[in-house]
Amino acid sequence: MTMNAIESNPDVMNKLLAAIGVPDTFKIHDVLGTDEQEVANLPGNLKALLLVLPKDNFYKEALAEKVSNSELFQAPDVFFIQQTKDNMCGTIALIHAVVNGIESLQLDNCPLKSFIDEVKDLKPEERGNKLVENESIMAAHNEAAAEGQSNQLPGEAGHHMVCFVQV
Repeated sequence: MTMNAIESNPDVMNKLLAAIGVPDTFKIHDVLGTDEQEVANLPGNLKALLLVLPKDNFYKEALAEKVSNSELFQAPDVFFIQQTKDNMCGTIALIHAVVNGIESLQLDNCPLKSFIDEVKDLKPEERGNKLVENESIMAAHNEAAAEGQSNQLPGEAGHHMVCFVQV
């Protein structure tokens, strides 16, 4: 199955979060910086920061280093999904933002809860494989990818989305 990239657009991402069962208290907002003033203007608390990076030489070098340090992503208090298919970084970044840093995350019976329950004891790469097999989350991903304002180009996206979250 070919996946299109998700646009870095709060409306698109919020629809995806809702479709996989994330509570309304989690919302994506555009920020132009991380200065105290810009963060103070956000509704609620800042939980995570998503960053879109170009897939340039720096990116490729950092990716190679990350793979060589993969044990960093197996800490017991970090839920990490290794991306195993192209164009899944936006969905994975959103899941990382929601699931990490909250000891008692409460999710109703929903696609995200079912996925987490299924993969919580697996290694990051196995989680990535299970994610692309998850019909509910993949349907939500593809629906969100079709919603954006950008023209979808075939193949791998030219940018990568990462998530920073305090755990």
